[in-house]
Amino acid sequence: MSPRTLRLLLLLMAMIPQLSAAQLKPYRVLLVISDQWKDPRSFLVSGGGEFQTIVTMFKSWGIPFDILRLDQGSMDPNRFSDFSGHARYGAILWDVPDEKITNADQAVVADAVQKLHISLIAIGIASSSP
Repeated sequence: MSPRTLRLLLLLMAMIPQLSAAQLKPYRVLLVISDQWKDPRSFLVSGGGEFQTIVTMFKSWGIPFDILRLDQGSMDPNRFSDFSGHARYGAILWDVPDEKITNADQAVVADAVQKLHISLIAIGIASSSP
C-alpha cells in the first residue's frame, strides 16, 4: 500500500465519527402528558391507561426518557435543546388530549420539530364527538 493511499485511508477513518455523529439523533424521548399522572408528587405510576403502559414499556426496553407534565409546568423552547443548541431529544411522544392543547404549546412543539429536527409521535389525539 502506498503512503498516499494510507494517508487517504487514515483521513477517511478520522472523518467517519464526525460525519456519523452529525446525523444521529439523541437517544432520549420526551413524553408529554397533561393530567394522566394521578400522583401530584410525580413519584408513583399506577392505574391503567396508556400513560402507565408507555412508561412501563420505556423502562423495560431501557429507553431513557423524561416526562413533561403540562398540568404542573409550562412548555418552554429551551427544554428541547441543550446548552450548545443541539436537540436534547430524538423524539417527542405527545399524549395530550385535544381539549388540553393550547396554541402556545403547539407553536413551541412545531418550532422544536422544524428547527431541531426532533421526531414527533402523537398518540391519544382524538376529537370529541358532538
